[in-house]
Amino acid sequence: MDVVALSLHNSAHLTAFPEVKKWLEKLGAKDIQVVGGGIIPPEDRKKLEKLGITGNFGPGTPLNKIIEHVRKAAMKKWKLESSGR
Repeated sequence: MDVVALSLHNSAHLTAFPEVKKWLEKLGAKDIQVVGGGIIPPEDRKKLEKLGITGNFGPGTPLNKIIEHVRKAAMKKWKLESSGR
């Protein structure tokens, strides 16, 4: 698995997204990229980015923009694997 994409519309993003990332790390999968989306205020997006959760797209984001971001997140993982990290 390269990327886990999450989307919430219930304001639980600051709780749920970091929890998923934490569990991935506990399970030895810290190289899996976590991408977020949903109803996320701009100030919360910055907090999630600091935790390594990228994207954090809001409603109305064009699908091609999300797809491109997920592709880049997957490439980041592939580069880590190919460099032996």
